[in-house]
Amino acid sequence: MTAADVALLATEVETSRATAYRLIKLFRAGGTVMSLVDRKRGRPEGHRVLDDKREEIIRTTINRHYLTRNRPTVSQLVRDVQTNCISAGLKRPHRRTIKARLEEIELQRRAKRRGETEIVKQTQAVPGVFAASRPLQVVQVDHTKADIFCRRRGDPAADRPALADTGDGCLQPHGDGILPDDGRALPAVDQRRSTMTMGTIIRPLQRAEVELVWQIERREVVQEIYEVADGRLHLRPQFYDTREWPDGEPEIYTPILFDCFDHDGVFLGAFAGEKLVAAGVVDARPVGDYPNLRQLAFLHVSHDWRGKKLALRLYQLCKDTVVGSGAEGFYISSTPTRRTVEFYLRQGAKLMARPDTTLVSIEPDDIHLAHWF
Repeated sequence: MTAADVALLATEVETSRATAYRLIKLFRAGGTVMSLVDRKRGRPEGHRVLDDKREEIIRTTINRHYLTRNRPTVSQLVRDVQTNCISAGLKRPHRRTIKARLEEIELQRRAKRRGETEIVKQTQAVPGVFAASRPLQVVQVDHTKADIFCRRRGDPAADRPALADTGDGCLQPHGDGILPDDGRALPAVDQRRSTMTMGTIIRPLQRAEVELVWQIERREVVQEIYEVADGRLHLRPQFYDTREWPDGEPEIYTPILFDCFDHDGVFLGAFAGEKLVAAGVVDARPVGDYPNLRQLAFLHVSHDWRGKKLALRLYQLCKDTVVGSGAEGFYISSTPTRRTVEFYLRQGAKLMARPDTTLVSIEPDDIHLAHWF
Protein backbone atom coordinates (compact mmCIF):
# COMPACT_ATOMS: atom_id res chain seq x y z
CA MET A 1 0.00 0.00 0.00
CA THR A 2 1.46 3.35 -1.06
CA ALA A 3 1.32 6.69 0.76
CA ALA A 4 -1.25 7.85 -1.80
CA ASP A 5 -3.47 4.86 -0.96
CA VAL A 6 -3.27 5.73 2.72
CA ALA A 7 -4.08 9.38 1.99
CA LEU A 8 -7.18 8.31 0.02
CA LEU A 9 -8.25 5.97 2.81
CA ALA A 10 -7.86 8.77 5.37
CA THR A 11 -10.00 11.07 3.22
CA GLU A 12 -12.72 8.47 2.68
CA VAL A 13 -13.10 7.62 6.38
CA GLU A 14 -12.60 11.28 7.41
CA THR A 15 -9.65 10.72 9.71
CA SER A 16 -5.97 11.61 9.87
CA ARG A 17 -3.25 9.74 8.04
CA ALA A 18 -1.79 8.68 11.39
CA THR A 19 -5.09 7.04 12.33
CA ALA A 20 -5.30 5.40 8.90
CA TYR A 21 -1.86 3.85 9.42
CA ARG A 22 -2.94 2.70 12.90
CA LEU A 23 -6.06 1.02 11.46
CA ILE A 24 -3.97 -0.73 8.83
CA LYS A 25 -1.59 -1.97 11.53
CA LEU A 26 -4.52 -3.25 13.62
CA PHE A 27 -5.99 -5.10 10.64
CA ARG A 28 -2.68 -6.69 9.71
CA ALA A 29 -2.07 -7.75 13.31
CA GLY A 30 -5.57 -9.10 13.93
CA GLY A 31 -6.28 -10.45 10.47
CA THR A 32 -10.04 -9.82 10.70
CA VAL A 33 -12.31 -6.83 10.19
CA MET A 34 -13.29 -7.07 13.89
CA SER A 35 -9.76 -5.90 14.68
CA LEU A 36 -10.94 -2.42 13.65
CA VAL A 37 -13.96 -2.29 15.95
CA ASP A 38 -13.66 0.39 18.60
CA ARG A 39 -12.33 -0.85 21.90
CA LYS A 40 -12.72 0.57 25.39
CA ARG A 41 -10.12 3.13 26.29
CA GLY A 42 -7.71 2.49 29.12
CA ARG A 43 -5.99 -0.62 30.37
CA PRO A 44 -7.18 -4.05 29.22
CA GLU A 45 -9.56 -5.87 31.57
CA GLY A 46 -7.68 -7.74 34.30
CA HIS A 47 -4.51 -5.70 33.89
CA ARG A 48 -2.62 -5.00 37.16
CA VAL A 49 -0.08 -2.27 37.88
CA LEU A 50 0.15 -2.61 41.68
CA ASP A 51 2.86 -4.78 43.22
CA ASP A 52 1.92 -8.10 44.85
CA LYS A 53 2.28 -6.77 48.40
CA ARG A 54 -0.30 -4.02 47.95
CA GLU A 55 -2.61 -6.38 46.05
CA GLU A 56 -2.45 -8.77 49.02
CA ILE A 57 -3.22 -5.97 51.51
CA ILE A 58 -6.28 -4.94 49.47
CA ARG A 59 -7.49 -8.52 49.18
CA THR A 60 -7.00 -9.26 52.92
CA THR A 61 -8.63 -6.02 54.06
CA ILE A 62 -11.68 -6.64 51.88
CA ASN A 63 -12.11 -10.19 53.21
CA ARG A 64 -11.52 -9.38 56.89
CA HIS A 65 -13.14 -5.97 57.27
CA TYR A 66 -15.50 -5.23 54.35
CA LEU A 67 -17.18 -8.58 53.68
CA THR A 68 -18.73 -8.75 57.14
CA ARG A 69 -22.23 -8.28 58.51
CA ASN A 70 -21.14 -4.99 60.09
CA ARG A 71 -21.36 -3.58 56.55
CA PRO A 72 -18.65 -0.94 56.63
CA THR A 73 -18.79 1.67 53.89
CA VAL A 74 -16.53 1.82 50.86
CA SER A 75 -14.94 4.98 52.28
CA GLN A 76 -14.06 3.10 55.47
CA LEU A 77 -12.57 0.28 53.38
CA VAL A 78 -10.43 2.77 51.46
CA ARG A 79 -9.13 4.31 54.69
CA ASP A 80 -8.33 0.87 56.14
CA VAL A 81 -6.44 -0.24 53.02
CA GLN A 82 -4.45 2.98 52.78
CA THR A 83 -3.59 2.87 56.50
CA ASN A 84 -2.39 -0.75 56.22
CA CYS A 85 -0.22 0.12 53.18
CA ILE A 86 1.36 3.09 54.96
CA SER A 87 2.05 0.90 58.03
CA ALA A 88 3.86 -1.55 55.74
CA GLY A 89 5.98 1.23 54.26
CA LEU A 90 4.17 1.08 50.91
CA LYS A 91 2.63 3.81 48.78
CA ARG A 92 -1.11 3.94 49.33
CA PRO A 93 -3.26 2.89 46.32
CA HIS A 94 -5.86 5.21 44.82
CA ARG A 95 -9.51 4.97 45.85
CA ARG A 96 -10.48 3.97 42.26
CA THR A 97 -8.10 1.01 42.38
CA ILE A 98 -9.53 -0.26 45.67
CA LYS A 99 -13.09 0.16 44.43
CA ALA A 100 -12.23 -1.68 41.18
CA ARG A 101 -10.96 -4.69 43.18
CA LEU A 102 -14.16 -4.64 45.18
CA GLU A 103 -16.33 -4.64 42.05
CA GLU A 104 -14.51 -7.72 40.76
CA ILE A 105 -16.15 -9.78 43.51
CA GLU A 106 -19.36 -11.45 42.39
CA LEU A 107 -22.33 -9.37 43.54
CA GLN A 108 -24.26 -12.26 45.11
CA ARG A 109 -21.19 -13.53 47.02
CA ARG A 110 -20.53 -10.02 48.29
CA ALA A 111 -24.15 -9.62 49.39
CA LYS A 112 -24.20 -12.97 51.22
CA ARG A 113 -21.03 -12.14 53.16
CA ARG A 114 -22.45 -8.74 54.16
CA GLY A 115 -25.94 -10.05 54.96
CA GLU A 116 -27.64 -7.95 52.27
CA THR A 117 -30.72 -10.14 51.88
CA GLU A 118 -32.53 -8.00 49.29
CA ILE A 119 -29.58 -8.14 46.91
CA VAL A 120 -29.25 -11.90 47.47
CA LYS A 121 -32.93 -12.34 46.63
CA GLN A 122 -32.68 -10.21 43.47
CA THR A 123 -29.67 -12.17 42.19
CA GLN A 124 -31.03 -15.64 42.99
CA ALA A 125 -32.00 -17.80 40.02
CA VAL A 126 -35.60 -19.04 40.10
CA PRO A 127 -37.34 -21.79 38.09
CA GLY A 128 -39.17 -20.61 35.00
CA VAL A 129 -40.00 -21.25 31.36
CA PHE A 130 -38.84 -19.27 28.35
CA ALA A 131 -41.30 -19.96 25.56
CA ALA A 132 -42.89 -18.36 22.53
CA SER A 133 -46.55 -18.77 21.60
CA ARG A 134 -46.45 -17.19 18.14
CA PRO A 135 -43.93 -16.67 15.30
CA LEU A 136 -41.36 -13.92 15.83
CA GLN A 137 -42.44 -13.39 19.44
CA VAL A 138 -38.81 -13.99 20.37
CA VAL A 139 -36.03 -13.01 17.98
CA GLN A 140 -32.26 -13.04 18.23
CA VAL A 141 -30.50 -9.86 17.18
CA ASP A 142 -27.00 -10.14 15.79
CA HIS A 143 -24.98 -7.29 17.28
CA THR A 144 -21.82 -8.06 15.33
CA LYS A 145 -20.35 -4.67 14.43
CA ALA A 146 -18.75 -5.78 11.19
CA ASP A 147 -19.07 -8.60 8.69
CA ILE A 148 -16.94 -9.44 5.70
CA PHE A 149 -17.75 -11.76 2.84
CA CYS A 150 -15.12 -13.23 0.51
CA ARG A 151 -15.57 -15.15 -2.71
CA ARG A 152 -13.08 -17.01 -4.86
CA ARG A 153 -12.76 -17.13 -8.57
CA GLY A 154 -14.90 -19.86 -10.01
CA ASP A 155 -17.81 -19.29 -7.61
CA PRO A 156 -21.23 -19.16 -9.29
CA ALA A 157 -21.54 -15.56 -8.03
CA ALA A 158 -18.12 -14.54 -9.31
CA ASP A 159 -19.63 -12.19 -11.89
CA ARG A 160 -21.39 -10.22 -9.16
CA PRO A 161 -19.61 -7.45 -7.26
CA ALA A 162 -18.13 -8.10 -3.83
CA LEU A 163 -19.24 -6.31 -0.67
CA ALA A 164 -17.83 -3.18 0.87
CA ASP A 165 -18.79 -0.77 3.65
CA THR A 166 -21.07 1.99 2.39
CA GLY A 167 -20.29 4.24 5.33
CA ASP A 168 -23.76 3.91 6.90
CA GLY A 169 -23.24 0.55 8.61
CA CYS A 170 -24.33 -1.54 5.63
CA LEU A 171 -22.33 -3.63 3.22
CA GLN A 172 -22.98 -3.05 -0.45
CA PRO A 173 -21.53 -4.44 -3.71
CA HIS A 174 -18.29 -2.70 -4.53
CA GLY A 175 -16.21 -3.30 -7.62
CA ASP A 176 -14.26 -6.40 -8.53
CA GLY A 177 -13.55 -7.69 -5.04
CA ILE A 178 -13.09 -11.33 -6.06
CA LEU A 179 -10.39 -13.25 -4.25
CA PRO A 180 -7.71 -15.07 -6.24
CA ASP A 181 -6.90 -18.66 -5.40
CA ASP A 182 -4.34 -17.73 -2.75
CA GLY A 183 -6.91 -15.65 -0.82
CA ARG A 184 -5.39 -12.22 -1.43
CA ALA A 185 -7.79 -9.39 -2.20
CA LEU A 186 -7.53 -7.63 -5.55
CA PRO A 187 -7.73 -3.89 -4.79
CA ALA A 188 -7.76 -2.52 -8.33
CA VAL A 189 -11.08 -1.49 -9.86
CA ASP A 190 -11.56 -2.52 -13.48
CA GLN A 191 -12.78 0.59 -15.28
CA ARG A 192 -14.68 -1.57 -17.76
CA ARG A 193 -16.93 -2.92 -15.05
CA SER A 194 -19.38 -1.30 -12.68
CA THR A 195 -18.67 -0.47 -9.05
CA MET A 196 -21.04 0.56 -6.30
CA THR A 197 -20.66 3.50 -3.93
CA MET A 198 -23.19 4.77 -1.36
CA GLY A 199 -26.13 3.01 -3.02
CA THR A 200 -25.25 4.15 -6.54
CA ILE A 201 -23.78 2.08 -9.34
CA ILE A 202 -20.81 3.72 -11.06
CA ARG A 203 -20.18 2.51 -14.59
CA PRO A 204 -18.87 3.81 -17.94
CA LEU A 205 -21.41 5.73 -20.01
CA GLN A 206 -22.27 4.76 -23.57
CA ARG A 207 -22.32 7.39 -26.30
CA ALA A 208 -26.11 7.44 -26.33
CA GLU A 209 -26.02 8.27 -22.60
CA VAL A 210 -23.74 11.32 -22.82
CA GLU A 211 -26.62 13.80 -22.78
CA LEU A 212 -27.91 12.27 -19.54
CA VAL A 213 -25.37 14.46 -17.72
CA TRP A 214 -27.87 17.32 -17.95
CA GLN A 215 -30.19 15.29 -15.69
CA ILE A 216 -27.82 16.06 -12.82
CA GLU A 217 -29.51 18.54 -10.50
CA ARG A 218 -27.37 21.68 -10.53
CA ARG A 219 -29.15 23.38 -7.60
CA GLU A 220 -26.74 25.22 -5.30
CA VAL A 221 -26.69 28.25 -3.01
CA VAL A 222 -23.35 30.07 -3.28
CA GLN A 223 -22.11 32.46 -0.61
CA GLU A 224 -18.46 32.91 -1.59
CA ILE A 225 -16.29 32.54 -4.67
CA TYR A 226 -12.58 32.57 -5.38
CA GLU A 227 -10.77 34.90 -7.72
CA VAL A 228 -7.12 35.13 -8.70
CA ALA A 229 -5.11 38.27 -7.98
CA ASP A 230 -1.32 38.64 -7.85
CA GLY A 231 -0.94 34.95 -8.54
CA ARG A 232 -2.90 33.95 -5.45
CA LEU A 233 -6.43 32.79 -4.62
CA HIS A 234 -8.61 35.31 -2.81
CA LEU A 235 -12.01 34.52 -1.32
CA ARG A 236 -14.72 37.14 -1.60
CA PRO A 237 -18.47 37.26 -0.84
CA GLN A 238 -20.71 36.50 -3.79
CA PHE A 239 -24.27 35.31 -3.38
CA TYR A 240 -26.36 33.58 -5.97
CA ASP A 241 -28.96 30.84 -5.91
CA THR A 242 -28.50 28.45 -8.81
CA ARG A 243 -31.60 26.41 -9.63
CA GLU A 244 -30.58 24.76 -12.90
CA TRP A 245 -27.90 24.69 -15.55
CA PRO A 246 -27.13 28.14 -17.00
CA ASP A 247 -29.12 29.04 -20.11
CA GLY A 248 -27.50 27.67 -23.24
CA GLU A 249 -24.88 25.57 -21.43
CA PRO A 250 -26.25 22.16 -22.52
CA GLU A 251 -26.43 23.38 -26.14
CA ILE A 252 -22.84 24.67 -26.04
CA TYR A 253 -21.21 21.80 -24.19
CA THR A 254 -23.04 18.75 -25.57
CA PRO A 255 -21.08 18.84 -28.88
CA ILE A 256 -17.86 19.28 -26.88
CA LEU A 257 -18.69 16.23 -24.76
CA PHE A 258 -19.49 14.13 -27.85
CA ASP A 259 -16.18 15.19 -29.40
CA CYS A 260 -14.41 14.17 -26.18
CA PHE A 261 -16.19 10.79 -26.22
CA ASP A 262 -15.25 10.19 -29.86
CA HIS A 263 -11.58 10.77 -28.97
CA ASP A 264 -11.55 7.99 -26.35
CA GLY A 265 -12.56 10.18 -23.44
CA VAL A 266 -13.44 8.51 -20.14
CA PHE A 267 -17.10 8.95 -19.13
CA LEU A 268 -18.12 7.56 -15.74
CA GLY A 269 -21.67 7.87 -14.42
CA ALA A 270 -23.19 7.17 -11.01
CA PHE A 271 -26.73 5.83 -11.25
CA ALA A 272 -29.39 5.66 -8.53
CA GLY A 273 -31.77 3.23 -10.16
CA GLU A 274 -32.25 4.51 -13.70
CA LYS A 275 -31.34 8.11 -12.90
CA LEU A 276 -27.87 9.55 -13.44
CA VAL A 277 -26.95 11.49 -10.27
CA ALA A 278 -23.25 12.18 -10.83
CA ALA A 279 -20.69 12.00 -13.61
CA GLY A 280 -16.98 12.46 -14.23
CA VAL A 281 -15.36 13.00 -17.63
CA VAL A 282 -11.66 12.95 -18.59
CA ASP A 283 -10.51 14.14 -22.01
CA ALA A 284 -7.92 11.61 -23.18
CA ARG A 285 -6.15 14.15 -25.40
CA PRO A 286 -3.11 16.05 -24.11
CA VAL A 287 -3.76 19.60 -22.90
CA GLY A 288 -2.29 22.10 -25.39
CA ASP A 289 0.34 23.90 -23.30
CA TYR A 290 0.72 20.97 -20.91
CA PRO A 291 0.91 17.73 -22.95
CA ASN A 292 1.63 15.65 -19.85
CA LEU A 293 -1.73 16.60 -18.35
CA ARG A 294 -5.26 15.46 -19.19
CA GLN A 295 -8.28 17.69 -18.64
CA LEU A 296 -10.85 16.74 -16.05
CA ALA A 297 -13.58 18.03 -18.31
CA PHE A 298 -16.66 17.39 -16.15
CA LEU A 299 -17.34 16.45 -12.51
CA HIS A 300 -20.79 17.15 -11.10
CA VAL A 301 -23.00 15.59 -8.42
CA SER A 302 -26.75 16.13 -8.02
CA HIS A 303 -27.76 18.34 -5.10
CA ASP A 304 -29.35 15.59 -2.98
CA TRP A 305 -26.32 13.31 -3.43
CA ARG A 306 -23.66 15.75 -2.31
CA GLY A 307 -21.82 15.03 0.91
CA LYS A 308 -21.86 11.28 0.26
CA LYS A 309 -18.30 11.15 -1.17
CA LEU A 310 -19.54 10.45 -4.68
CA ALA A 311 -17.38 13.25 -6.08
CA LEU A 312 -14.34 11.83 -4.27
CA ARG A 313 -14.99 8.34 -5.62
CA LEU A 314 -15.49 9.57 -9.18
CA TYR A 315 -12.38 11.74 -8.92
CA GLN A 316 -10.30 8.77 -7.80
CA LEU A 317 -11.63 6.54 -10.57
CA CYS A 318 -10.91 9.24 -13.15
CA LYS A 319 -7.45 9.66 -11.66
CA ASP A 320 -6.82 5.91 -11.99
CA THR A 321 -7.52 6.10 -15.72
CA VAL A 322 -5.08 9.00 -16.15
CA VAL A 323 -2.35 7.22 -14.21
CA GLY A 324 -2.93 4.10 -16.27
CA SER A 325 -2.53 6.05 -19.51
CA GLY A 326 0.91 7.32 -18.53
CA ALA A 327 -0.13 10.97 -18.09
CA GLU A 328 1.17 12.88 -15.09
CA GLY A 329 -1.90 14.67 -13.79
CA PHE A 330 -5.15 16.59 -14.24
CA TYR A 331 -5.73 20.02 -15.71
CA ILE A 332 -8.86 21.39 -13.99
CA SER A 333 -10.88 24.41 -15.12
CA SER A 334 -12.98 24.80 -11.97
CA THR A 335 -16.02 26.94 -11.38
CA PRO A 336 -14.94 29.58 -8.84
CA THR A 337 -17.37 28.61 -6.06
CA ARG A 338 -15.71 27.99 -2.72
CA ARG A 339 -17.08 24.46 -2.33
CA THR A 340 -15.79 23.35 -5.74
CA VAL A 341 -12.36 24.97 -5.60
CA GLU A 342 -11.64 23.72 -2.09
CA PHE A 343 -12.65 20.18 -3.07
CA TYR A 344 -9.94 20.16 -5.75
CA LEU A 345 -7.41 21.77 -3.42
CA ARG A 346 -8.01 19.01 -0.87
CA GLN A 347 -7.20 16.42 -3.52
CA GLY A 348 -3.82 18.06 -4.11
CA ALA A 349 -4.53 20.49 -6.95
CA LYS A 350 -2.55 23.75 -7.15
CA LEU A 351 -3.25 27.08 -8.79
CA MET A 352 -1.73 27.35 -12.27
CA ALA A 353 0.76 30.20 -12.56
CA ARG A 354 0.25 30.16 -16.34
CA PRO A 355 -3.08 28.64 -17.41
CA ASP A 356 -3.44 26.85 -20.72
CA THR A 357 -3.98 29.41 -23.47
CA THR A 358 -6.94 27.70 -25.11
CA LEU A 359 -8.78 26.66 -21.95
CA VAL A 360 -8.42 30.02 -20.24
CA SER A 361 -9.84 31.72 -23.34
CA ILE A 362 -12.88 29.42 -23.17
CA GLU A 363 -13.42 29.88 -19.40
CA PRO A 364 -11.68 33.10 -18.32
CA ASP A 365 -13.63 33.29 -15.03
CA ASP A 366 -12.77 29.75 -13.94
CA ILE A 367 -10.03 28.89 -11.48
CA HIS A 368 -7.41 26.99 -13.45
CA LEU A 369 -5.69 24.29 -11.41
CA ALA A 370 -3.31 21.38 -11.98
CA HIS A 371 -3.06 18.20 -9.96
CA TRP A 372 0.28 16.55 -10.59
CA PHE A 373 0.15 12.93 -9.41
